[in-house]
Amino acid sequence: GSISGRKILDFDGNGVFDGNDRGFEGIVFELRNQSGALVATATSNAEGNFTFTNVPLGTYVLSEILPTNFFQTFPGTPQNPGTYTITLTQAQPNATGFLFLNKC
Repeated sequence: GSISGRKILDFDGNGVFDGNDRGFEGIVFELRNQSGALVATATSNAEGNFTFTNVPLGTYVLSEILPTNFFQTFPGTPQNPGTYTITLTQAQPNATGFLFLNKC
């Protein structure tokens, strides 16, 4: 299966991909299994896109490594960065559209 998403630089800090917001390159994402073990990492490209490929079916937690002096505006808050729990199944082996927004 596969898991993909996009990293966005949230210029106005409103937690919504809008206005002058743009993709953010070079951010590392982690995919962990239900036990918390690191399964894989991926890095966002020039448009902010990232993809994990050849992911076995199962349940995973997707998170980002925040750059120094940045905070998350979505899916979490500056005080409590968020993650996604994703389950890949035989019926749905590919999961897409996971957004992470940050402000400096």
